[in-house]
Amino acid sequence: STWGNFSNLSQMSQQTAPLTLRWIGEGSEVSVFLNTENWMQPHELFPESANAWSTELFVPSNPIEFKFVVDGEWHVSSNYPIKRQADGTENNIVHPIILSWRGVNDQVCAFTSFDKWAIRHPAQRVGDEQWAVAVPCPPNSHAFEFQFLVDGKLQVSSDYEIVGFVIDQRNVYTLLDSEKFYDHSSLISSAANIRFVWDSDSDSQANDVAMRFDTDKWAIDYYLDRHANEMFHLFRSFRPFKPIQFKFLVDGNWVVSSKYPTTTTADGLLNNFFIPVVIEWRQPAQCVEIATSLNWNNLLPLTEEGVGWWQIELLLPHHGEYQFKFLVDGEWKLSNFYGSAVTNGIENNVITC
Repeated sequence: STWGNFSNLSQMSQQTAPLTLRWIGEGSEVSVFLNTENWMQPHELFPESANAWSTELFVPSNPIEFKFVVDGEWHVSSNYPIKRQADGTENNIVHPIILSWRGVNDQVCAFTSFDKWAIRHPAQRVGDEQWAVAVPCPPNSHAFEFQFLVDGKLQVSSDYEIVGFVIDQRNVYTLLDSEKFYDHSSLISSAANIRFVWDSDSDSQANDVAMRFDTDKWAIDYYLDRHANEMFHLFRSFRPFKPIQFKFLVDGNWVVSSKYPTTTTADGLLNNFFIPVVIEWRQPAQCVEIATSLNWNNLLPLTEEGVGWWQIELLLPHHGEYQFKFLVDGEWKLSNFYGSAVTNGIENNVITC
């Protein structure tokens, strides 16, 4: 059996591979602790860039809980799923899955569908022609897609199932029943990955656009990338159900955008505002859409993040109860991941924030 042959999972379960954990945010000293070490051993994180820290740990393919210490204070990260304990304590939680690549190469890393292909997961050499990496799969998953970046070129491995067309092929990893890890009762939703946009056509002309957020105490400038047609973009991850206030800094001037809801602070300042929520459908389907009580006539498409895993981020304008229902392959359905309520004789899923 080789690293790439997953027909012998019992052997693979005895292996370890590098898992990269990251902290995104302010801090001068950052470390991480694991439940598998009884929270006793600090692992130092090192700066990757401004407000980005990382460390590489060798772990087996078993669920782990972890928590960051930033400048002496305990924190969970919104970039990973969060588990709430019975006593109210919260920890981050992931299920590392070991992926392998076989070949004579100089550099190998993996990209996965569960983090929207945005995060590089570096592999390490484990043999003359063998590489391995542990990717932080979210709990409650049963499959995900991935690709390898090998010496600067995106590739797929013949050791795994391959889907897609020749120009856009992806590998698929399907968890066996023995690998699946479910924890519906105490798991807080995955991070909400939000795409912010400043459009010079509909907002105002701009040469330079940044943003600040109350989650960073308004202290960090996040510069938006400029794209075609005078569009500026920024991607950030936030913890679901936690209200966010933000403002745009356009050519040195503070402004709010008409694209997002607003709120007025106690001292009379006007800021953009929303509550991010992640809604998921976790069953195989060809097409998944959602209708919500924000506008029942507006069907919103969910994105397939992996096999049988569909997701959408909703930006809710205020606190309260919201109802919704899934349209799955043309049939209205409820999800048992969420509560339900009956209004005018119609049962819908419901969330409260």
